[in-house]
Amino acid sequence: MKAVLFDLDGTLLDSSQAVRASFNQALREAGLPEASEREFLAGFGRDAETWLAEVRPDGDARKMAKRANALFAREFLPTLAKPYPGAVACLEALHGKFKLGVVTNQALEEFDSARAVLGFNGFDAIVTRSQVARPKPDPEMLLKALDRFHVSPAQAAFVGDSATDAAAGDAAGVRTLLVERAWNKNIDVEKTTLEKLPSLFIRKRA
Repeated sequence: MKAVLFDLDGTLLDSSQAVRASFNQALREAGLPEASEREFLAGFGRDAETWLAEVRPDGDARKMAKRANALFAREFLPTLAKPYPGAVACLEALHGKFKLGVVTNQALEEFDSARAVLGFNGFDAIVTRSQVARPKPDPEMLLKALDRFHVSPAQAAFVGDSATDAAAGDAAGVRTLLVERAWNKNIDVEKTTLEKLPSLFIRKRA
């Protein structure tokens, strides 16, 4: 294996409170009901416009998503998000041994804020929603990152947290693992923890 790709929200970054705050404010400003806990759990990993169009079909999903993304990047992400325990240590353990990439349904503006919160600058490739025509679960951003590395899908792994990530990884043809989270217990994909991840990959590198 030569490369490891990571999702961001829900995988490396605990941003659930920031996501909920930004989405709910955008919904309130549009005169629509806030989203329930169940609606949020069902939407983990999806891009904002797709999720909003599904849960509030009577609203202008594109307009609300633009507002939610701006709130997320400028207000709620810097104040409410934080790295998951073990996230930075995991990345540092893999850094220099594999090519590391992040593939996220965040827009570039959001990622600029997220990178500051995460506190890790060692990614060899960054692909955001702003750089592709189709967000995950489409495999486009994963394949774009691997193309930058000149690495085939068979030589890479992808670590995510959601059904969206599982579908994207499967479509890209990479080995896909999900970090154990409350919302992915019923997804039949290989699970791990951030603490176990470095030894798992490094042990199998040969």
